[in-house]
Amino acid sequence: MTYDPTKYFIIFGTMEIGGLGVDAIRVEQAGDGFVKEAAGLDGNVQRTLDPRTDFSVEVDIQKTSPYNDALSGYHLADKISGAGYEPITVKDVNGTTLHFAEQAWIVKFPNDDRTKEAGMYTWRIETGRGAQFIGGSAI
Repeated sequence: MTYDPTKYFIIFGTMEIGGLGVDAIRVEQAGDGFVKEAAGLDGNVQRTLDPRTDFSVEVDIQKTSPYNDALSGYHLADKISGAGYEPITVKDVNGTTLHFAEQAWIVKFPNDDRTKEAGMYTWRIETGRGAQFIGGSAI
């Protein structure tokens, strides 16, 4: 089996995001899935299911990429209208890993650091209810 980081795609709204950096995509589930609440004197453990299914996505995009313009446009439109949420899909093309939510939005503009190297902008996207599956790669 071979892992290929170029075989991932992110679709936000109707746009497939390009111009990704080398370590470009990070997805984090909100909450813990299950929370251990108490352990009794007899060793029995009580746990609670965390019903949250939302997640966050951080994506690094080259500063020179026109996708920054598009994401800025989505964010500005959302700030003006309040209706700028879009569906998001993060998918491993060679495998079964998938993250999807019908409602996702850009939290804020990325930090704009000016250094001697062009570097990356890190965009943070939050979601409403979603679905996630972490799998392996077919190739």
